[in-house]
Amino acid sequence: MPPPHNRELTSTLVRVIGETDSPQAVFRSDTLARLGIIGKSPGPDFFTAFASLSPSELDRLKRDASQIASGAFGKPTRESVLFSGRAAVARTSFPAIDSAQLNSLVKYVQLLHHPNDRGGQPLWHLGPVVEGAVGLIAVGALAIVLRMLGTRT
Repeated sequence: MPPPHNRELTSTLVRVIGETDSPQAVFRSDTLARLGIIGKSPGPDFFTAFASLSPSELDRLKRDASQIASGAFGKPTRESVLFSGRAAVARTSFPAIDSAQLNSLVKYVQLLHHPNDRGGQPLWHLGPVVEGAVGLIAVGALAIVLRMLGTRT
């Protein structure tokens, strides 16, 4: 959420947003998570709104969900949208991916872009050139040892 116009209100627990004829109170998510009211905050600048639905609204919500599933508004799809906080971060036509799987995939791709060692062995972390040089030195040393063992005196 953007900072309030009045800078003195930046660290407040509650903010009032919306039109003056229909204001809505939102609460700082980090504080709610620390108090145990919500499980986890999506971040330091996020706010949470609480709402309660009447039994008739809950019934309407169930009816609408079943109508959508039945195809009353068009053919249902297997498309999924994954959100990270408030932002849609992925859209797929595959089965739903939970956030733990997506985080694991992101970490793997980041590791591929910035590997710990560019070569197979961490020889001074300089990459495959050093591995080749060590190999050549080893072959040269082996050749010298074989030459010394193979000579007759």
